[in-house]
Amino acid sequence: MQLSVKLLPLYGVIALLCTLAYAAYHGRAYGRSGDDDPIGKELLLAHHKDGVLWSALALGLTIILIEVVLYELKPQRSWLFVYHLPAALGMVGVLALMASWVTGLRFPAMHRRLSRAFFACLTAAAGTGGVMIVQM
Repeated sequence: MQLSVKLLPLYGVIALLCTLAYAAYHGRAYGRSGDDDPIGKELLLAHHKDGVLWSALALGLTIILIEVVLYELKPQRSWLFVYHLPAALGMVGVLALMASWVTGLRFPAMHRRLSRAFFACLTAAAGTGGVMIVQM
């Protein structure tokens, strides 16, 4: 029973990674596409926006599943939490900033830099979070 509860956040993480890959693929394709096909370009943008929406929902699902695991297992706080929390909050903050103000249409260069910062925070949060779940 305890192993299946520990694996519960894995479903959310898989959904998050799949939707992030979908959004990143269509975002890059939109950035590389020329002005020859405006309908295709708008379709890529629509797919990118859908991917970002599903990524945000998957991120919320992942956080809820992790909270369920923490509620069920009641672990002691790890020293890694000091590094995990700023990375996780930075990830959520950068995602909110990119979705609301620094969109790819208004500031494409800054949007690209923020997406790289998002993936750096995601890597740090997933690494420390994964180690903390294994330690439970």
